[in-house]
Amino acid sequence: MFRGGLVRQFSLARPALAKNRSRGPPRIQDLGGTKRDQDTLRLVINKVREVSPQGLVKVIRDGQNLGVLRLKDAVQRVDLSQEGYLFMGTSKDEKGETIGILKATSQQLARKQLSDHLQQEVALEFQKKNPRMAAKQQKQESKQREPDVKFIRVSWQITLHDLNGQKRHEIETQIKKGDRVRIEIDDKDNFDKDVRTKGHASSLSDLEHTKRSKIETSIDELLQTVGATFQKEGKLYDKISYEVKPSEKKKLSQDEKKQLKQQKKLEKQEKLRLRTELKKSKQGSQLLTVD
Repeated sequence: MFRGGLVRQFSLARPALAKNRSRGPPRIQDLGGTKRDQDTLRLVINKVREVSPQGLVKVIRDGQNLGVLRLKDAVQRVDLSQEGYLFMGTSKDEKGETIGILKATSQQLARKQLSDHLQQEVALEFQKKNPRMAAKQQKQESKQREPDVKFIRVSWQITLHDLNGQKRHEIETQIKKGDRVRIEIDDKDNFDKDVRTKGHASSLSDLEHTKRSKIETSIDELLQTVGATFQKEGKLYDKISYEVKPSEKKKLSQDEKKQLKQQKKLEKQEKLRLRTELKKSKQGSQLLTVD
């Protein structure tokens, strides 16, 4: 009797257990696709869980908003053999809680977010192990991204004579060309370092503070004189950077263009004449030497 009752209770409990299992989260390996597709979905799931502990997402498919779903329900709706999910960011539901945004897309686009994530992890690991080399690489990449920016370096050790002479001419020339200019004032030793040494206010004497103020004022006045617009950031005790927008080039009229063209032509002819005379003069001196 006791044994039969126990068996009866166990047999009645099994359907309920099976039902609970059917409600559990789907296994990613059962959703098709390659291992890379499955790893991409795992990445998306982790991103959603980071922003939404409740596991709520808004799903977009073919430009239509399918509404807010539980994460496991959204996962059940994807066929990894044909498509994937893109994590698009976050939004707010009606209760004001943060939810994730998923967009159904092609396998190729979905896989790309995994590739980008892995590349970022490799870069971060490289940066941790090789901070100096990583800083140098970032510096080179920054220059490659902005090839049209002209960098002008001014050291805090420069004399006012040199600043108002050669360096002033260099700055004026680049701005008048219409180039974007970045002026950096820093300690001269930092220009050759992969990782710069940051300055501190406590290490700056009154005399050095006065000198640096004059350098900053001179560059401010120069930029204002040439009519350039600029943004400045930084501190006297550390470094100061100027982002200078090119001055607008004056549009020439047709007559002015013709005059400029004629002037260049005359200058070219004059250079050719002088070169010819110089050549004849050298030949004449050689003949006299032979005689």
